[in-house]
Amino acid sequence: SSGINAEYGGSGRIAEIHGDKKKRVVGVNNLKGTMDFSCDFRIKRGSMPLWEGRIETLKFLKERILKTAPGASACGIGFPKRSVGELQLGDTIDCFKLMVEDRQFIDPRFFGSVVEGEEEEKKKEQREKWARGHYEEPKYI
Repeated sequence: SSGINAEYGGSGRIAEIHGDKKKRVVGVNNLKGTMDFSCDFRIKRGSMPLWEGRIETLKFLKERILKTAPGASACGIGFPKRSVGELQLGDTIDCFKLMVEDRQFIDPRFFGSVVEGEEEEKKKEQREKWARGHYEEPKYI
């Protein structure tokens, strides 16, 4: 099985909203961390999530960037067409990466049921049976 963990990159607050329902661009005041174009983004109003997904553009001073510099005060974020509903000034934007962590399932019977020495005794018993001729060889058809 695997686990999914979210690794947070940064967050900001919406300060400006531009565009219409077809194309939405927001100006964001960064609060902490960095915004990374390759991450997923979540928009929240208070603690209620409004939207989650990938962004279309990340800009600083009208130039496309891949990541905001640490300590950068603002950035512009463009969203895919018709993906974002009604936004308000003050909504929060979080940037995060989903990390998939592989976990290997280990059957507890594999370790717990074999008493020390028991396996060696079984192998020894099989060798003795083979030597005495009581062990059946596999039959090939």
